[in-house]
Amino acid sequence: MTTLRMPFPQLHTETRETWLAAGEHACAQGDLKTARRYAVRVLARDPNCIEALCLYARAAPSPESAQQALARAAQLDPTHPAVRNTRRAIWRTPRLWPSAWRTRAWLGVLIVLALLLAGGWIWRARLSPPEDPLVVAVRQARMAWDAGDHVGAARFLEEAVARAPDDARLVDWLAQEYLTLATTALHANQPEQALPYLQKALALRPDEPAIVREHEALRTYLAGREAFRARHWEQAFAHLWPLYQLDPAYLDTAEMLQTVMLARAEAASMKQATAQLAFHRARLAQPGRAARAAIEPGGPASQPGQNTAAAGLPSLEPVWDKRIVVDISEQRMYVYENGKLKWSWKASTGEPGRPTVPGEYRVQSKILNARSNVWRLWMPYWLGIYWVGPIENGIHGLPVSDDGWKMWEGYIGTRVTYGCVALTDEHARLLWEWADIGTPVTVQW
Repeated sequence: MTTLRMPFPQLHTETRETWLAAGEHACAQGDLKTARRYAVRVLARDPNCIEALCLYARAAPSPESAQQALARAAQLDPTHPAVRNTRRAIWRTPRLWPSAWRTRAWLGVLIVLALLLAGGWIWRARLSPPEDPLVVAVRQARMAWDAGDHVGAARFLEEAVARAPDDARLVDWLAQEYLTLATTALHANQPEQALPYLQKALALRPDEPAIVREHEALRTYLAGREAFRARHWEQAFAHLWPLYQLDPAYLDTAEMLQTVMLARAEAASMKQATAQLAFHRARLAQPGRAARAAIEPGGPASQPGQNTAAAGLPSLEPVWDKRIVVDISEQRMYVYENGKLKWSWKASTGEPGRPTVPGEYRVQSKILNARSNVWRLWMPYWLGIYWVGPIENGIHGLPVSDDGWKMWEGYIGTRVTYGCVALTDEHARLLWEWADIGTPVTVQW
């Protein structure tokens, strides 16, 4: 796993803010030399500090250096408030204008004075053609955007795009405004208001990954919430669980998913109790192989470490084609296919403080490389088998931490995991390719 390294040491936040505050104060007092000195201190430690670049531009010794600093800041983030404020300050400070600009400004002043004295500007204004509506719409959109009015900016940009639908810059700008409005609505917990904005943005830019991702996430959330309100727990889980894996903090997905999982667990418990009652009644009515096979057609038999023979009942043959058996006492896994042992491997189950729970399970999820945000691990060849609260335990290969360390290498066969069942990567790959969703899994002592 690659670790990103900063090209420069990170400037201490308190030191940077202290120097920037001192520089701003000196600049406000007209002490430009002191202001430049503080800006240079910050830039020596952090060349990409936009605030320091803007401070240096306002206190620059020459117009050329001011323009260079401002251009560098705009290249880093053209929408940063400090960049906009510095650009306005430079326009209001004639000494920072390039010499050519100052010459043109004086020439413009002289021309205006001449026109005013001659009175010709009145007739010129009357005879001038009306301003292009497209230019007016773009200017009004820019003014609304500068004021933070994204609704107004989108309205004026819609008019501009209607007049120039082939202008890619205007289309991109409008799509970004729609995305901004949708994000604002989501932060305000108003997903219904966000959806129309995302639909408009997607219509303009159907190939933009950020827009596609946000639109799909919102549609998935709304479908999951609708199923949740209708108490369709399985359908709600099918929508909310993938969304939770992508973004656990997406609106109230985590809260709904917790309720869904509790409801599913309760339903599964009721179903199991009903099945056990039916099995008990069937055994009373017709004891022996036929009754149990009718109720539990997949019951395993003759598993290592487990005696399935009962008094008065013959040993049962496995009925399902595939079965996985994990023996905690032996720290081994036995894999059966068509009633015959296919593989026998060393395995590692949960350590004493975090045991693997014995029971009868099914393979309920299958992911090539699963992520655990709780433990900050990647687990290759994941086969999920049961839930522990909001966390799924399963079978996987050797996990890899975020810093690239492969855990438990050389310790397979001992109880070292956090509750899952670990195999070597090669064995985990073979099992992952062989197992299907629904494959029975028995965890036993």
